[in-house]
Amino acid sequence: TCEATRLTGEQSEARLDRHMACLDARLQHFVALLDLLHEADDHRALAAVGSLPTVISCSGDGDLALLAPPNDPTVRARVEALRAVVAHVNASLDLAVVPPSLEVFDDIVDEARAIGHPLLLADALLTSARIARDVGRLDLAEGFATEALAVGARVKHDHLIARGWLSMLTTLTHAPHRIDEFERVGQAAELATVRDGDPRTRLELLTELGIGLGRQGRFEEARLRFEEALDLVPKARPGSPLALARAANNLGATLERLGDYDAAAIEHARAIAWFEELLGTDHPELASPLTNLGAVHAALFDHEVAVELHERAIDIVEAARRAAEDAVRTFSGSAAENALVAGLADDLKSLEALTRKSDDRNA
Repeated sequence: TCEATRLTGEQSEARLDRHMACLDARLQHFVALLDLLHEADDHRALAAVGSLPTVISCSGDGDLALLAPPNDPTVRARVEALRAVVAHVNASLDLAVVPPSLEVFDDIVDEARAIGHPLLLADALLTSARIARDVGRLDLAEGFATEALAVGARVKHDHLIARGWLSMLTTLTHAPHRIDEFERVGQAAELATVRDGDPRTRLELLTELGIGLGRQGRFEEARLRFEEALDLVPKARPGSPLALARAANNLGATLERLGDYDAAAIEHARAIAWFEELLGTDHPELASPLTNLGAVHAALFDHEVAVELHERAIDIVEAARRAAEDAVRTFSGSAAENALVAGLADDLKSLEALTRKSDDRNA
């Protein structure tokens, strides 16, 4: 990049500035994640690292036109500082480390609106939508996603448009009663991701569509989305067994609901093998495919194997719950410790729900 500007003259100084701004933004994401990795669970850390934005996009023209740094040094410093804050909050969300409250982050969004830098504003709005969904404020999440979509449309940026539609769809996935809107937004999001061409965004979309369609009982349509998602993982998340395991588990659960038990068993067995390879044999994330595979064996009247799988899932969940309860009793006081306790409390709720699911299937 520098050689093309300084030696051969093939690239202008302005284009070099945009390239460097793009690379700086990718570095901010990396640094923010690195700062928080030690606070995260292994599987969350692995998933977050696999989701880091690539530097490949900095070689094209897609983001570069919008990444031109402001000429005013003061404004440029504000943009860089806000980018760092947004990157840190997204890293905390990826790692399930408690981010700032929605009210605190509102000030960041307001400042981004005042500056008017489109990529910064869209990132801040999409981050606000994530925070709002996490605290159950779907109305606010939808508003932030809609504004982010409008920013992308205003600057005619395919990737921002696709991310805006995806954020709206993710919000509607949490509201399964809004079937007509889910259908409309899903169609728009599919078109937007095709136009954008980013396999990572496409993978996220297919997963959300599969989940939403499954919640509506439309299992055959969900199966098609999950099959495409599983096929897309090697391109969207190369070298990521964790992404493969989650995609296979989603597909297996859908095949089970369709009554295709043999195919479901294959997918759940693959998910278990990938999870064990990456996370070990007693990680809590194994409880889901173990429970699902147990249900498949129960449906095939192989009750001995079903009970064995369900009991293993319960043992994993109960061990994780005991560890989480011990940690909750141990940690108190500092902000970092309080954040950890809050995250563990959420983990306990999930573990209790999964234990009930396993107990019901064992019965």
